[in-house]
Amino acid sequence: MNQTDKCFDKREPRILVLTITPWSLKGEANTWSSLLKGRSPDCLANVYLRDGHPELLECSRNLCISEQLVVKGLFKRSLVTAKEYNEIAESTSSNESAIYSVRRGKLSTGFLRISREIFWRFGRWRTKELDEFIDDFKPDIILHSFDNYVYKNRVAEYIADRSGARIIGYVWDDTFTYKQSKGLLYRLQRFIQRRSHKRLARRVETLFAITPKTKREAEKFFGRECELLSKPLVCDPTPCDYSKAVCPLRMVYTGNLLIGRDRTLRMLSEALNEFNRDGVRLTLDVYTQTLLPDKVRNKIESEYCRVHPPISHRDVLEEQRAADILLFIEDIGGGGRIARLSFSTKITDYLSMGKAILALGNADLAPIEYFSENSCAAVATNRKEILPALERLCDRVVLDELSRSAVECGLKNHSAKMIRDRFNLAIESCLEERE
Repeated sequence: MNQTDKCFDKREPRILVLTITPWSLKGEANTWSSLLKGRSPDCLANVYLRDGHPELLECSRNLCISEQLVVKGLFKRSLVTAKEYNEIAESTSSNESAIYSVRRGKLSTGFLRISREIFWRFGRWRTKELDEFIDDFKPDIILHSFDNYVYKNRVAEYIADRSGARIIGYVWDDTFTYKQSKGLLYRLQRFIQRRSHKRLARRVETLFAITPKTKREAEKFFGRECELLSKPLVCDPTPCDYSKAVCPLRMVYTGNLLIGRDRTLRMLSEALNEFNRDGVRLTLDVYTQTLLPDKVRNKIESEYCRVHPPISHRDVLEEQRAADILLFIEDIGGGGRIARLSFSTKITDYLSMGKAILALGNADLAPIEYFSENSCAAVATNRKEILPALERLCDRVVLDELSRSAVECGLKNHSAKMIRDRFNLAIESCLEERE
């Protein structure tokens, strides 16, 4: 029996998820994974557009369209650029992530994005391997996020044209305004991207937006209604009991330090040095995959702020459970606006823990607005506010209040059942229209 025959027996829709990176517990795939939880892997497929293997097999079919081979295919048209991987190989994925990290460090973002679009525009990715994968899996639904890549939109359109599948779209970042930068290359790439997004949005059956702020701006740009859909909680949280907490309290951050987060972390480290001057009350452990230059790392690390290598997703959850306070950081005052409409997967992960949260970042960023509006974190939006925020966090009454607020916010806005019901309703609606 073909793998897809099982879906006919169960009458489950066959869903193809289009992503940039291989399936993992991080980034975009993490959000899709949380929404698709409970569905049969036999009815899920992933097509991804970066080199590497999946880190977990939540999809029964995983097709890699190798970006490196797409580029090489410009000069050697006989190259096979797509290959199916249905075995886990964590080391390959990690190595590829390191390669892309190095490239980002050496090349400007604008130049890298435009070069990538050119390679994909003329490269050989429409292949018999891709066609055979689509024809064999026969997707009913394509899940597609509106990211910073025109070529990803083009791949989505190609798969939809060949299969007749309906597209469900998701906007979870600012990928459609000119508000992030005034650079010429950025504006050129964004102009082309906006046109591509609008064209694809006309084909999307349901368009989700991840925050109320994202919803408002996306509706204005796309000229159509969006539905609010956040990432669901990992588990139902319970308030943390801080009556037994002992000094020094321990704060934890797990994640990358890109787009200005390293600057904010440096400000926090300096504030911790002053805060602990008369006795150690609070320490910070940072686990990150970001490769920091020595001069940057030396300004961040101290007796009270320790930077560690990245850890597995399972260890991340253990560190968060063991911490007294969870740290959320974005850029402060550096002009970084890449995260202005995003809603980090880290937010619902934190709310699931029921711990007090410290949130640092510019006031106009959607995540910081969210924490402030829901009173579920101690928030600092500039350097001067960091020290008073640390003082608040050393009051057990405040810690208890923040913990309860985080739990209430999580259960009210991110109930797994509520969010998955909304998501599943969109899938059912697509299937009805297709019939």
